[in-house]
Amino acid sequence: MLLVLLALVLSVQVKPPAPERLSENHRQTSNAQTPANTPNHPANDVASSSDSECVPYCVEQQTETEKMEEHREKKAQALLNRIYVWATVVGVIGGWAVLFVLIYQTILTRQSADTASLTALAVVTTERPWVIIFGTYDSKQGSSFQAGNLGRTPAEIVGFYAEHRCVRSIEELPSVPEYGTKQAPSVTLLVPGKTLGDQSIELLDYDTFLDKVNSCKRGPGEKFPTSPKLSVFYFKVVYRHPLSRIRPDIPDYETRMCFCFSPADPQAPYVCGPEEYNTYT
Repeated sequence: MLLVLLALVLSVQVKPPAPERLSENHRQTSNAQTPANTPNHPANDVASSSDSECVPYCVEQQTETEKMEEHREKKAQALLNRIYVWATVVGVIGGWAVLFVLIYQTILTRQSADTASLTALAVVTTERPWVIIFGTYDSKQGSSFQAGNLGRTPAEIVGFYAEHRCVRSIEELPSVPEYGTKQAPSVTLLVPGKTLGDQSIELLDYDTFLDKVNSCKRGPGEKFPTSPKLSVFYFKVVYRHPLSRIRPDIPDYETRMCFCFSPADPQAPYVCGPEEYNTYT
């Protein structure tokens, strides 16, 4: 449409050349020469007289035509300028509209991505593995400690820590648990079990438990047993979700448990210790 209007304006601007105007000197010269040169031709006198009478009228008519053409040119130019202005305004408004749509789509895309990520993380959290640490007690053999998975997803065991301390009071434990060397389990993939002891890994066996308890009865260099001491066993299991291999945003999990056993009170080991010794993530 703009191209058609532009072509129309250009065609209007191209006007035919105006007829040449006769100068006043030329008219006077012609009038002066006509009687002298052609005294015997009355027809020529009549024609010259008619031309002389037409010159002012023709010049006036020509001037009016030029004014009309100039007016049409200005009108067409004004129309073209308005078209340019409106085209510029529409282009600017259209550009801002497109930019607004792109920004809005970007915001929606990010919100959808965040929602999908939160939904996936919620599913992972709901269906995550839950590794717990528990002990079993036998009056003849003593106790042993295992870790089992009671969650809904297999747990990939990264490693575990098993520590022992002999103390006279539980307050002697450091406020922050200190763990030694990380140990590798016999089974790295712990599938969910329905009950305790089902599909579990061993953290401390019976023989090691008895050796640790006996070491608390008499200190190094002591000839006679001293007052009974507490045998404190505390553990930490580090594991991860199987999907963490493809989802690095899923963190590793930890389970910590602490148990106390006293020879003066021969019963199953019981949970004890500060909060830092008994927590999970």
